[in-house]
Amino acid sequence: MTKDTVTHGSAEAPSAHKTPHHDSGRAWYALAVMGLTMVATISFRQMLLLVLQPLKTELHLSDASAGFLIGSAPTLISGLFVFMVGWLSDRAPRHWVAACCITACAGSMACFALAQSYAVVMVAVTVLITAETGLNPVVNSLIPDLISPGRRALVNVVYSGFIGVCYGLTFAIAGLLITLAHHAVNLPTILKGASDWRVACFFAAVCGVPLAVACLSIGTVTRGHQDHVEPHEKRELLAFVREQWPNLRFFFTTMTLFSLGGVVAGMWIPTAISRTFAVTPAEVGEHLAVAVTGAAVGGFCLSGLLTLIIGKKHGTNVSTVIFRWMSIGAALPCAGYAFATTAQQFYLLFCLQLTLQFAAAAHVGHLLQTLSSAMTRGRISAFYAIFSSVMTAPGAWLVGFISDSFHNSPRGLVVAIAVVASPAYLISAFCLRVRQPAAEPRSMVTL
Repeated sequence: MTKDTVTHGSAEAPSAHKTPHHDSGRAWYALAVMGLTMVATISFRQMLLLVLQPLKTELHLSDASAGFLIGSAPTLISGLFVFMVGWLSDRAPRHWVAACCITACAGSMACFALAQSYAVVMVAVTVLITAETGLNPVVNSLIPDLISPGRRALVNVVYSGFIGVCYGLTFAIAGLLITLAHHAVNLPTILKGASDWRVACFFAAVCGVPLAVACLSIGTVTRGHQDHVEPHEKRELLAFVREQWPNLRFFFTTMTLFSLGGVVAGMWIPTAISRTFAVTPAEVGEHLAVAVTGAAVGGFCLSGLLTLIIGKKHGTNVSTVIFRWMSIGAALPCAGYAFATTAQQFYLLFCLQLTLQFAAAAHVGHLLQTLSSAMTRGRISAFYAIFSSVMTAPGAWLVGFISDSFHNSPRGLVVAIAVVASPAYLISAFCLRVRQPAAEPRSMVTL
């Protein structure tokens, strides 16, 4: 493992190598730009979820086809390309990689807005998910070269908390864009007569242009590695992965199973509410914004509180314990979807589910950074993205397939969400309980 790993309460090691950018004004500017860029790409994804129902209507899609189109197929395909982005994060100027990612996201939203066929929508969504997911390796590669080791764990939690809070606000942003599109005048000729959701997606695409310029303004960030790493850190990537594979596999599997519940509910809950209670996409966006923002704030506060309370008792296994109990807890509101009878109950259950989800996810970025050596952070993050994509991709299609088996019953989609999401959380908790190593890998100690 890298020497920049630190534990709670420890001071920065005197020998820890610092780049010229550590904790400088430029470092905080770069983090702010990357944070806003991530928020924009999340907004693009939320827009797709809010307009899924009108898209289904225009293209005459079943739930299974929609789930395959928006979730399963693009996620699987994008996994094939994310590693390339991770490789570029370790080799190329990262500000250029980030700028290319946000430009690709904006271009895909424009194509989505104009798409009239299943194939074009598939390509647009695939490019969007690839570029959005590709930003994570860039951020995980940048943070260790921007923030000193002593502050990195805290900065990762704060950064994750910011993204989590904005995850909720992006529903409101997407809903606002749909509302603005409804009242828009003097539209370009290409958008004349287009549906509100298409105009909104085009508006979203335009927002990517200034963010691409902001990413380029970060400039080249010096990598703090080659001359200051131990010999074992200069090994080839495959040799590193081969040695660390038991730890990587355990981490990837349990965290991905845990995230599957959030992915399934996050994708289908907006559609389920719109369909079951005849609520417009804009209204769903506004209410989900409140629910998700509250969940993010509550989740990250809960994570910090639990770490302080049970940290001394469980020591190096504190992260395993937190994840296990959060998994069990999140399974309960997912099962509750099948019994909810009002939209407000759905919002409340979704808020509770995401609170537990965010509580467990607070340290994932730091874990990924410390699981890898300085020269492999981007690619290890990409490996995780690919692994996660492959394991979670069938979930969206499976929910749609189960829903279709109810023959368009208003409650069919709701039951399908509960049937897929709740067991995913419970299986994750079971895996964490069965494999609780006697000695945690060093990266897990840092929690």
